Amino acid sequence: MIARRFFVCLLVIGVTGLIGLAEVGDVEITWYGHSMFTIVFEGGPSVLTDPFEPGLWGMTYPISPMDGVDIVTCSHEHEDHNYAQLATGNPVVLRGVSTSEGVIVIDESIGDVRFYTVEACHGPDVPCPLSDANAVFVIEGNGLRIAHLGDLGHVLSEEQAAAIGKVDVLLIPVGGGGPTIEARRADEVIAQLQPVVVIGMHYETPELGWGIDTIEPFLVGKIAVDVAERSLIINADTLPQEPTVFVLPYE
Repeated sequence: MIARRFFVCLLVIGVTGLIGLAEVGDVEITWYGHSMFTIVFEGGPSVLTDPFEPGLWGMTYPISPMDGVDIVTCSHEHEDHNYAQLATGNPVVLRGVSTSEGVIVIDESIGDVRFYTVEACHGPDVPCPLSDANAVFVIEGNGLRIAHLGDLGHVLSEEQAAAIGKVDVLLIPVGGGGPTIEARRADEVIAQLQPVVVIGMHYETPELGWGIDTIEPFLVGKIAVDVAERSLIINADTLPQEPTVFVLPYE
């Protein structure tokens, strides 16, 4: 059974700006479809994850060039995850995979936010060929540890789970289809990393049309909250008491 609620309290905001921030330490997460988010730390920086080119491969998510992005992270070099030029200006671009060398070891701080990568694979075969390299990005700031799993295609090894560490917020693919994990294996990864805030990504929507799983199988047996707006504000001092899946709209 899905325990599903509608989330309408002050933790949710719209895309028009940061409204009613409670205190220093807030983080705003906005989903734009597929695996693309902005993660905005109160006091900076603004991070764009796994951007894709508008209209790529038939995707019709309503996105356009973005101003005000400080950092772009790309989990791997597939076209639906590496369109860093979507961010205008001159952001820092952190590419998790080199097409000639595989996953790049990143561990650096930009401002007060730390970024580090953990090597993984896009697909179920581990180890994997260079073409299937995938970097998990862990982002630490404002008292939170956030993990974006990119196109993770397998349950984590003990070493990978330990390298990522226990996370507060997990951005996890759930649509399956072969190259990435589906609901069952996503549940295993959640058990490994023990997040309290979970946001699904890389699943079927009317604007994707790839024939992979929708988010519904992933929600079975979980506390699931339908977020009324496309952005969610979280704070390390007010995290849920039990693991909760937040379902964000993309427009």
